[in-house]
Amino acid sequence: MITRSIDGGTSFSPPLVAAPIPQQLTFASEGSSCCFRWWSSMFPSMDVAPDGTVYIAYGARQAKYSTDPADVYLVASIDGGTTWSLPTMINDHSSQNGHFFAWLRVSSDNIVHIIWGDQRLDPVGLGYDIFYATATNHGTTISPNSRVTDVGTDPLFTIGFIGDYFNLAVSGNQTYPVWTDGRRAVRPLGREILTGETDIFTARLGPRDTPSLAIQNTGNSGYQQPVTITATGLPREAFFVARMSGIPVISQTHLLSFFFSTRSGNLTDTILPTSNYYGAYSIGLDEWLSGAPLSTTTLYVVDSRSLQVSINGPTTASPGDNITWTIQIISPTEPATQGLGSTFTINQALLTTPSRSVQDLTSNVRPSGQTSYSVSLKLPSNAAGSYTLLVNASQTGALVRSSGTGTATVTVNSQVQNIASLASSEQTYTIIVGLIAATGVALQVIQLTRRRPSPPATLPPPANPPPDRPTTPPPA
Repeated sequence: MITRSIDGGTSFSPPLVAAPIPQQLTFASEGSSCCFRWWSSMFPSMDVAPDGTVYIAYGARQAKYSTDPADVYLVASIDGGTTWSLPTMINDHSSQNGHFFAWLRVSSDNIVHIIWGDQRLDPVGLGYDIFYATATNHGTTISPNSRVTDVGTDPLFTIGFIGDYFNLAVSGNQTYPVWTDGRRAVRPLGREILTGETDIFTARLGPRDTPSLAIQNTGNSGYQQPVTITATGLPREAFFVARMSGIPVISQTHLLSFFFSTRSGNLTDTILPTSNYYGAYSIGLDEWLSGAPLSTTTLYVVDSRSLQVSINGPTTASPGDNITWTIQIISPTEPATQGLGSTFTINQALLTTPSRSVQDLTSNVRPSGQTSYSVSLKLPSNAAGSYTLLVNASQTGALVRSSGTGTATVTVNSQVQNIASLASSEQTYTIIVGLIAATGVALQVIQLTRRRPSPPATLPPPANPPPDRPTTPPPA
């Protein structure tokens, strides 16, 4: 209802209906007691434009017994309050979430500036943010709604009372809303966590800082390692939740599921990754009330297992020989991960001589494949003894940080040793030839023995010789 006075308040006109309220709002936003008192949202906010148009903003249900708890409306009169326009809904979001405590001011250019409490961003419809819109053409055109607050208020953490109205001031082309804010409803104080605080906030409408989240160190696979996160450009003195690939993580500073920004909108804390298996994981910082993401970054849990470095080459050589070793790097990381930007590098190739001096052959290493290399060396003419090649290799990338070493030894014989070896070889040859000759002579003796005739057999005399018989003389 509205009444007016044109004599300085001495008398007033009969009251007129400026706008209907189909049904009185509930006492509290969620009924009789929870979560904050808002029945005063039906109180009107009024202002008069320089062109004489009268504007009223208020809260009401869309209809009697409507399931929509409340919306905010605007009516206008261009004849000094005698007649009024039909209500125009200010909020462009009509749902089961409430809109309340509308307040307006008209600037010198006849633009109507309106703010109100809005629960659209809270999935369960308990908390609220402050939204803003403008009206032109005597209230018939409402601009798209824009969010004023950069973080919502959860009445479950406040004292349950946020006042009976908000307010708004306009100066030139700038607008300054004022509201009850519960971003500090959960605050760390030393070892304690305080709850229930509400504050009066204001803001100048315009561009804001863009939140940015960063990881200060990577994690190593195989064990859980605390990781430091930092953020800038956040809503000031507010609390948030952090998630690793969608799973909430705990602040290691406060041992809570909340992370807190400073007065300058910065944040530094540590988290314990929810997985210790190597891979890329998203880390996100979200608003508590709406769950809206503020900023995300990537945490790389790297594979730090050792590389296997295999070196193949000759085991013996002579002075002045050209020697080539082949080097093969075997990674413990899966091939799919190797392809994620990893690089293999031969960091050092050091040759230790028999005199214990070290020769750097790193510049001599030549790649022959993604994980294979070769290194060559010409031995000096007076070389003798054992030469040991030590190779240090690494694999680096977003998901891998591995290293390993391998060794190979070659023995170089001197000229004296070679002559002795040759002499020893000649002696062995002579002995073998002698054995062969002796074997041939033995075979000839055996053959001759087999060819000699056997002597006639000798019969033993009979036991009883026969009597002598006369001998017949041979014929003449």
